[in-house]
Amino acid sequence: MTNDTRQRLDELLQLWGTRHQVDDAAKLGLTTRIVARAQTENDPIDSRPECDQRPGDRSRWWSFATAASVIALTIVTFWLTVPWLVPPSGTARLPSEPATDSAVAPSQLADCQFSPTQLTKQRDLFAELQRLFGSQLSWVAQANDQIELGLQSAAGSEPIVPAKPHLVRMVVMRRESSTQSWQEYWKIDFAALDEQTVDCRSNALGHRLQAWVFALPDGKVNCDAHLQLSDDGCEISLSSLQSQGTVAHVTTAQHGNAEYRVYQTIHSLTGAPG
Repeated sequence: MTNDTRQRLDELLQLWGTRHQVDDAAKLGLTTRIVARAQTENDPIDSRPECDQRPGDRSRWWSFATAASVIALTIVTFWLTVPWLVPPSGTARLPSEPATDSAVAPSQLADCQFSPTQLTKQRDLFAELQRLFGSQLSWVAQANDQIELGLQSAAGSEPIVPAKPHLVRMVVMRRESSTQSWQEYWKIDFAALDEQTVDCRSNALGHRLQAWVFALPDGKVNCDAHLQLSDDGCEISLSSLQSQGTVAHVTTAQHGNAEYRVYQTIHSLTGAPG
């Protein structure tokens, strides 16, 4: 990982932590709930006959409750400020450049983009799935005429700031040697809420995609991903930062005699087409 990549990663992590920082009111509220729970009448110590309570019990229990609250706050703060999908090292360029490679046919690059009709259909599909599954829906992926959903086990509480959905098309190009032309090897579309981990397996081909999408205040979108291509064991890690609506060449990989290129485009699924 280059120094520029490390610096960009540090900036992203700091921004993520700032947006998820636990404020003093939240800490106080959590402490109050823990202490209140410790003092409920169902507590084993309080339920004993009064004559059986030793003088040091209550002070020891109060110390335990205070320590528990501090530990809980530490855990919550750590959980909310550290992203669990750290961008892996790879050959991606940060930020990603718009794709203008003459080695790939213009028609192939055009296929990396969404048409207005496709954008509308994707937006309608995600909205309908959100209506059906509510806050349990994290992502939806489509590859080889198959659809896979990412659902949380139980609906959680609604976030203070609603997560924004992003639509990503990732196209893997492959060629056996430098004398051959590039051919589309695998294409996958996925829509995911901001900061949700995508873990999709293409049942038809056995490929796997793991991804994490994060929007920056300036409108650009960061996408960290790991691709596992089943037939030859090739694995590709990438971390890209790009503007919405543009096709970008995000990484190149070599495995055996084969060379791979990954192209990507990202759109927002909120409001007008991005």
